[in-house]
Amino acid sequence: MLLESGVWRNTAKCREADPTLFFPIGSTGRALRQIAAA
Repeated sequence: MLLESGVWRNTAKCREADPTLFFPIGSTGRALRQIAAA
């Protein structure tokens, strides 16, 4: 199973993504653009 073996981490689609895109800091300006992009 992928979950038990940890293989899912190697095949995750978000592995190479910018973490600030998924977890924007703030709620104004740049963060609003990141939220819209996510």
